[in-house]
Amino acid sequence: LRDAISLGQLEVYYQPQLDLQTGLICSCEALLRWKHPQWGMVSPARFIPLAEESGQIFEIGRWVLASVAERYADLSSAGYGKMRISVNVSAPELQSPSFAADIERTLIQYGMPAENLELEVTESLIMDDTASATAAIKHLSALGVRFSIDDFGTGYSSLSYLRQLQIHNLKIDQSFVRDILNDPNDAVIVQAIIGLAKNLNLQVTAEGVENAQQKDFLRENGCDLMQGFDLSPALPFGEFLA
Repeated sequence: LRDAISLGQLEVYYQPQLDLQTGLICSCEALLRWKHPQWGMVSPARFIPLAEESGQIFEIGRWVLASVAERYADLSSAGYGKMRISVNVSAPELQSPSFAADIERTLIQYGMPAENLELEVTESLIMDDTASATAAIKHLSALGVRFSIDDFGTGYSSLSYLRQLQIHNLKIDQSFVRDILNDPNDAVIVQAIIGLAKNLNLQVTAEGVENAQQKDFLRENGCDLMQGFDLSPALPFGEFLA
């Protein structure tokens, strides 16, 4: 892992997100991939925790953000300057005193508008260290950076942070989406999350959408965005752009 960046083994893939009301691809999620010469594709579930433990997550996080900001310039040149890119943030990064300043500096360096960046955090990450999370989120939100709660509904049940922090988007975890057509409880949970988001003037994104029936259900119930294999898996940048 220490050599992965310098040897060019890390790559950012992009999974498109579809606006369910307009039918247009308006945003995407940046996902880190590690292609090892002997092991093949190493799952992020294996190497991200290791990177957090070893402290390498800071270097990797800065590299990912710089890669995304650089790719935004390519998107803008191709006529997709309004494309928003989501980047996942780990607990050590958000808790770092320099996190907000590092983000701001990278955006300025690469000329990426703050409103085109969305940072994805988990419920547990926010609740574990509310003070530093609040400071970072407020600083970056003031610049125009958007924040999304990833895997919403799978962690803490406290909703107080939704009114305390400047959150813009809730992401419905794929574990709820998977069975919305077969399990009435999952269908109700998804409808409730969409209703909550609408009442709080938040956007809502469904993850793991795998077929047209799930997509139709989400559209009919007012979900804003979707991502998943029904649209496209995560792709290398060239394939994503195409």
